[in-house]
Amino acid sequence: MSDTTSCIDTAMVGVDVLGIVTSGMYTDPLAVYREYVQNSVDAIQDAGFEDDKGLVEISIGAHDRRVTIRDNGPGLSLAEAKRALVPIAKSQKRGRGLRGFRGVGRLVGLAFSETVTFLTRADISAPVVRVIWNGGKLSAGIRNGARLDDVVDNAVSVDTVDGEGYPSRFFEVRLDGVARHAAGSIVNRDAVRRYIGEVCPVPFAQDFLPTERILASFGVAGRPVTVCVRLNGENERVERPHRDSVRISEQDSQEIIEIEEIIITGVGDQERAAIGWIAHTPYRGAIATACRVRGIRARVGNIQIGGENIFDHLFSEDRFNRWCIAEVHVLDPAIVPNARRDYFEPGVHLRNLENQLGAVCRRLEKRCRAASKIRLTERRLGEFLDQAKSTLELVSSGYLDTATARKLIEDKIQEVTDWKEKRPALANGEASTVALNEVANRLNSMEAHIGTRNIPGIGMTETQVYREVFGVLTEILERPELAKSTIEAVLDRMKERSKIAVQPTLRKAR
Repeated sequence: MSDTTSCIDTAMVGVDVLGIVTSGMYTDPLAVYREYVQNSVDAIQDAGFEDDKGLVEISIGAHDRRVTIRDNGPGLSLAEAKRALVPIAKSQKRGRGLRGFRGVGRLVGLAFSETVTFLTRADISAPVVRVIWNGGKLSAGIRNGARLDDVVDNAVSVDTVDGEGYPSRFFEVRLDGVARHAAGSIVNRDAVRRYIGEVCPVPFAQDFLPTERILASFGVAGRPVTVCVRLNGENERVERPHRDSVRISEQDSQEIIEIEEIIITGVGDQERAAIGWIAHTPYRGAIATACRVRGIRARVGNIQIGGENIFDHLFSEDRFNRWCIAEVHVLDPAIVPNARRDYFEPGVHLRNLENQLGAVCRRLEKRCRAASKIRLTERRLGEFLDQAKSTLELVSSGYLDTATARKLIEDKIQEVTDWKEKRPALANGEASTVALNEVANRLNSMEAHIGTRNIPGIGMTETQVYREVFGVLTEILERPELAKSTIEAVLDRMKERSKIAVQPTLRKAR
């Protein structure tokens, strides 16, 4: 027998492949929602539902560690369920423009729960089909090194149950016995809501003003498909996290001021490889992580691929990606998400996307740098205005001689003139002009003889000596508020010593 014949007689795929496509592929427990909602959207879209007519209902039981995900899609018959839910990596979606196509995503629940049960039917007259994947039996078969077919036969059961109480047509996934290490995410309702809003194809919030402008940018490509997702029977649907303003710190936020369209041209006959949008802000700094919108995001079929850092490598400094809000919706079918869905499979089409998107990133980076420079200038202006105020307080205190006081005033007036020349580089130019003019007027109105008054408690002859010393302190310390506080500390110490010197004389007189 030839070597070729012997290879045909030998199993070409080992049982360990099951471990790879279950526990080995997924690290984030919340990925179960991406995979199962994605499958729901594929079924709903394939059935020709109108936008927002698709419904996905998720029930989360924290106490019994159970999750149920049900959609109102077309459902499957018994024969269809056997073909779609039992074989591994034999998806019937490939080549149909749908989101899932590898035939392994439905097994994600086995990485984080004891059993995954599928319930479905395509018609009210048919019984409900039930397919159960038993994670414990699957793991035992993998450990024992059994044949792949035998492991699947032992771990999977297919039967039908009475359809009473079930919808006329539906598809449902149920995870039972969610692992304790994953329960903190999978059965945490707030975490699930945030994840689905960020990753899955749900609508923007109704009060998000740029929605229509964003959707209009898709033009002939058509608006992204969305579905209504509800948690635990709530009337409130899950929505995207975008809002009209974003936080950049606990105390500060910035508004979205402009929406810009992104068009990535395709390779060859593909007219457009991707379409996207940028929500421009004043770019005053990195957007808070909790906003869940920062970074240029990638989406395929309106499902997010990767996270906020997926395109970090296209920036010369990846920190600037944290300043941005943008999405790129990939249209080119040759740009394929990898199995983990954290990036794309390499190829010429991906390089084309990266090259054009890289130019967008460099432009955004330039905008961030310019905004950063303006912000730095404004911060320095604020420091100057504070110093000018401190100078006015020092000059009016009477601690300095006339020449020193005049010199301080003249220097500050010249600095005001210099700052007025920088005004066009400031975002708040008009407000800055008002503040500078106010300081200039106060400086110009200071009395020229300000240094001729006595310092309280010190004779006129000694006052001149003290003022000369205080003038030297002012030159050395530079910062007027520090000079003033140091001078006052010296005077306070002199007063204290004067009291000590007088007390013995008073006791002797008694």
